[in-house]
Amino acid sequence: MVIPGLVSVSFRRLSAGQVVKLCENAGLQAIEWGGDIHVPAGDLKCAREVSRMSRDAGMEITAYGSYFRLGQEEEAFRRNLDTAATLGAPVMRIWAGSKNAEDYPADERSALMDQFRKLCDCAAQQNILIAPEFHPGTITNSISSVCQLMQEMPDLRLYWQPRWDWEESKRLEALDRIGDRLMYMHVFTWRIEDGKEIRLPLADGEQMWKKVFARPFERQHAMMEFVADDLPENLLRDAAVLKRWISERGEDAECEKEKKHKASGIL
Repeated sequence: MVIPGLVSVSFRRLSAGQVVKLCENAGLQAIEWGGDIHVPAGDLKCAREVSRMSRDAGMEITAYGSYFRLGQEEEAFRRNLDTAATLGAPVMRIWAGSKNAEDYPADERSALMDQFRKLCDCAAQQNILIAPEFHPGTITNSISSVCQLMQEMPDLRLYWQPRWDWEESKRLEALDRIGDRLMYMHVFTWRIEDGKEIRLPLADGEQMWKKVFARPFERQHAMMEFVADDLPENLLRDAAVLKRWISERGEDAECEKEKKHKASGIL
């Protein structure tokens, strides 16, 4: 089962209430609330209000999208964690450091990992998982660095989002390497031109995304992000595409089930 949702930072110019309403209009079921605009770290009153607003609309809160980076002071982490707990988010997204894995000296990386484990243990006391993004400029910048991190932290879960500066086969390899450690997916389509990121209609990435959704996910969230021109009407367009892909995925699964039944003589 794949559940469609939205990363709230896609619409920084909208209020939290407007984001909830937009999700309702788009037929989305979940929201990852961002920590920069909609639910600022440390603003527990806001976190309670956004939590209530989400529940009233029947929206699942998948995560608190913090902007905490490993290596920052732990006071900043606790402020973000308290906000995530107040919001009722089961997951807090973080960034795994401030530079690529290969740029960390061994002793600095070791200290970073010690902090990472400590913070994960701290969050677990509030039943919150810490999950980093698969992201350039952090120690999850490459397939090999992610594999190393998963080996070092066997219980760690990770986000995946496509690196549109990579070949399609490499993007999909990254997803498969994460495997059952996948926390959530961020869904968007880009084109990279002269190093610049150009946001496209989601449908322009259909070739890759259909391969993504062909994976046998038992339960996964597809969280939409980076809508072209930051326009609500483009979210409505892209959400319809995403829901169609999810629906076709279900139909394909039923067709396979039917084939197996026919082959075994059940039908």
